[in-house]
Amino acid sequence: MCSSSGSLYLTRGHPFRYYGFLFFANLVKDLGDDTKIAPVLSLDGPSVVHYAIYSADSTIPEKLVVINLDFSNATIARQQRTFDVSPVLGQHVKVTGLMGPSSGATTGISLAGQTVDGEGSIIGVKTLEYPAGGIVSVGSSEAVIVEKA
Repeated sequence: MCSSSGSLYLTRGHPFRYYGFLFFANLVKDLGDDTKIAPVLSLDGPSVVHYAIYSADSTIPEKLVVINLDFSNATIARQQRTFDVSPVLGQHVKVTGLMGPSSGATTGISLAGQTVDGEGSIIGVKTLEYPAGGIVSVGSSEAVIVEKA
């Protein structure tokens, strides 16, 4: 991200960094100053990592982050991994997804169905998922924020 004549634009070839910042901002926007983010190693597996987000005075996560690090491109089909988050967050959850067309994508990336233009403006309507029964799917090279609906 760079500034030129007072305008905001994305550095060519590096929009994933900007989307990463937006993803993190969406993660922490409703949380207090003493929020804790901790890896959930017992749930991690090959190419998948989980994080739990807690308020300072709680042992029950308010949100979960799941990152599927599996590789995908035009010749390797996107694999879905499914997780049951209902024991932690209940059966009624909402999901904010960060995704792109492939692992190395520099275009076509979206966060909750929205994209960012070259000036840094959010384009499109925010679209959250509400999976049934707390069952969340995360595709290859995708990351999601899961929280109570």
